[in-house]
Amino acid sequence: MDKKIKAPNNETNTANKCSNCGATIKYKPGTDQTECEYCGTVNQIGNPAGKTKIVETDYRYFLDTNNLAENEKEQIVTLSCGSCGAQSSLRPNNVSDNCPFCGTALVLKNGSTTTIIRPHYLLPFAFDIKKATEFYKAWLGQGWFTPNDLQKKATNAELINGVYLPFWTYNVETTTRYKGEMGEDFIEEEEYTVNTGGGTELRTRNVTNTHWTPTSGEVYNTFKDILVPASKSLAEANLNALEPWDLEKLVSYDDAYLAGFRTEVYQVPLPEGFAKTNSILENETASTVKNAIGGDRQRVESTTMHIDNITFKHLLLPVYIKAYEYGGTKYQIVINARTGEVIGDRPISIGKLFLAIIIVIGIAVGIIAYFGW
Repeated sequence: MDKKIKAPNNETNTANKCSNCGATIKYKPGTDQTECEYCGTVNQIGNPAGKTKIVETDYRYFLDTNNLAENEKEQIVTLSCGSCGAQSSLRPNNVSDNCPFCGTALVLKNGSTTTIIRPHYLLPFAFDIKKATEFYKAWLGQGWFTPNDLQKKATNAELINGVYLPFWTYNVETTTRYKGEMGEDFIEEEEYTVNTGGGTELRTRNVTNTHWTPTSGEVYNTFKDILVPASKSLAEANLNALEPWDLEKLVSYDDAYLAGFRTEVYQVPLPEGFAKTNSILENETASTVKNAIGGDRQRVESTTMHIDNITFKHLLLPVYIKAYEYGGTKYQIVINARTGEVIGDRPISIGKLFLAIIIVIGIAVGIIAYFGW
C-alpha cells in the first residue's frame, strides 16, 4: 500500500489548489505548467500551441469612461512595507512574512484589499531560485573589491524572492509641424595675412561657410511598446538596466503563472506612467525633424506636436530580488528572471581598496624614479 502524504489545505483560493490532493500548487519556471510538490500533479496553463494575440486598450477612452468593467479589474490583498513603502501581494498559508524588496518584517494584520486594473499580459519566470542563486554568485565574484566573506551570503536561497513587477506599455502616434532652417555647407577661399618677421605676407586658405534656407513641414512618428516601470520600490535606473525584455513572448494573464511568487501592485498610476514617455517622444521627434529638414546643418525654430491613437497594456514582468545587510548597510540586487541579467550594488572591501591604492602609488613612484622626473 502506497504511503500518502497529507498536504496542507488552508488556502481559500481554489485556483491555486491541486485538483488531486488540495495542496497549494506552484508555477514551474520555464514551462507552461503548474506542479504540485506533494503529489506531483501537473496542470497545463493556457494554450501552448497558439501564439498570444496582443490586444491594446484605448488610453483616452479608458480614462474618459473611468469605469472598469468586471473583466478589467481585480481585487487583491496587499501588504504595505513600513520601511520601503512597497506594496506586494500576500503569500498564502503564511503566518509571517518579509518584504521581498528590503527584507523588513511585515505585519500581516495590516493587509488591505485593493482594486486594480487587471494585468493584461505577463512574461513567466524562465528559471527557478536555484538558477537565480547561481547568477547571483557569479555576479558577486566579478567584483575585485568585493569582501571575501560576502560570498557566504549568496548561499541562502531563502533570501531570494521571485516577484512579478508591474509595468505599463504605451503605443503612440505623433504628428509634428516644424519651422526651421536648412544649412548647406560650401567651401570658400579667403585671404589672410601673416607676420613673416621681415614684414607681412598675404596668403589664402579654404574655409567652410553655411548657406541657410528657411523650411517648414510635418513629420510623423509611431512608437510601439514604450515600456514604463509602474513600481516605486526599486530605483528606476535599475529597472531600466534590466532591459531588454522579450516582449514578443508575452502570454495572456493567468493566475496560475503567479502561483508560488509574489506580485507587486503598481504604484505609478496610468496617467503618471504616460507622462514619463514625454522625454522619449520629444527626443525621437526632434531627431525626425532634423532628418526631415536635411542638409548639412539644421536649425529648429519651433515645433508643435499632436499626440494621437494612444493605447496601453498593463504587464507583469518577472524578477528575483535579494535584499541583504553587510557591515550595517542594506544592499539589494535584482535579477531579470528571463535573461539572468543582474543589477545592483556590492559592498567594497576597504582592505582591497587600500591595497589597490598602495599598488598604484608604488607604480607611480617607480615610473618617476625610472625616468628621473
